[in-house]
Amino acid sequence: MLSSDIVKNILFNYIEYDQLQELIGDVPNLYMNLKRIRIEEANNGDLKKYKHTYVDNDLRKEEIFDDRGIKLHEYHYKNNKNHGKVYHYHNNGNLRTELNFADDLKNGKLYAWYADGSLQQDFTYRNDRLDDKSYQYDRYGNLEYEWFDDNGRSIYEIRYQSGKKIYKKSLKDGKNITEYYKSDGSIDRIN
Repeated sequence: MLSSDIVKNILFNYIEYDQLQELIGDVPNLYMNLKRIRIEEANNGDLKKYKHTYVDNDLRKEEIFDDRGIKLHEYHYKNNKNHGKVYHYHNNGNLRTELNFADDLKNGKLYAWYADGSLQQDFTYRNDRLDDKSYQYDRYGNLEYEWFDDNGRSIYEIRYQSGKKIYKKSLKDGKNITEYYKSDGSIDRIN
């Protein structure tokens, strides 16, 4: 049985090279046309290794590794534009950021993690602009900031410290309003 991701990629006329290798044994009459696929590896002198995967001479995937072989970045392309998932890694190999692109624009969720694997950011993008609720956390998982944007237009921003609201900036009737809070959560003053 083929996974839904692989089936979707086949239907969109693109499949990762390693996924295709896995399928050859499972799908009758499936073969790999190596004339269409090219993988290049190079070092650029700064101790980084680059691996590029081409299909029909179009760059589809770029991976960048450090001198120890640990992956630092992974980009996916379509028509020479960022398209699909982009991954950035910490030096320890743990995932640092994951975001999605469509035609060179950020679209969808952006997640960022601290080196220990705890969540740092959870943002949503649409057409390269923040959209919907976004969150930022400290290393201990406490909420530090909360934003709400409507297609790039800031609606509000809330700052937290030790789980308590410190201030809230919002837009009301075209004016920027900032509410400051006391430690008990009640409003201290409004500017």
